[in-house]
Amino acid sequence: MDEDIDTSFTTVGHLSSSDFEHVYEPSEDTFLMLDALKSEQDRLRSLSGLFMEIGPGSGMITAAVSRALQRRFATISVDINARAAAMTLATARRAGCRRVDVVQASLFSALLPRVAGAVDVIVFNPPYVPSPPEEMSHRGIEASWAGGVDGREVIDDFVPQAAQALSATGSLYLLLEDLNKPAEVIDKLADLGLQSEVVLSRKARNEKLHIIRFFR
Repeated sequence: MDEDIDTSFTTVGHLSSSDFEHVYEPSEDTFLMLDALKSEQDRLRSLSGLFMEIGPGSGMITAAVSRALQRRFATISVDINARAAAMTLATARRAGCRRVDVVQASLFSALLPRVAGAVDVIVFNPPYVPSPPEEMSHRGIEASWAGGVDGREVIDDFVPQAAQALSATGSLYLLLEDLNKPAEVIDKLADLGLQSEVVLSRKARNEKLHIIRFFR
């Protein structure tokens, strides 16, 4: 029997404040994504195959989802930050996840075209904060938040790659903030053949965050 997705902090209880000097610490956006995925558990349990998280950071979401659904999914998590990739693997192993592989890379660059049309669940909490151009070349913790103009530069690179990777019956869960102009992102994915629905929205400090599901 599948477990429920754990939305508590327990999966990263082994990490310390010094770890989060180099890797994004779970925050309101992380917990919003976990809450959205927990609300989608019945849908996720109807699928099986390959689960991918892009930009897992501490590995909290990868571990929570993989532990709950590891009978159904093999997991690949991809992070551009080498420390985050190592931390994600450690978090997954500590949580008892047996079917998790972690790749250090940018988005799907190391996996396409091999996974084209083969990923059943994609999760991405992107770097969505508008930022100056000089922050866009970083591969450390800055890569977890620096989104460039309108916070969209990484998101716009991700969109066509995710559409190529998503399976015919798969779901893509993408976090967007109002400054990212979500309607434009929805239109871009619609042009690539994906429908959308808002799963969950929440105000977090001065941000309005949305988890949007895309599907064929």
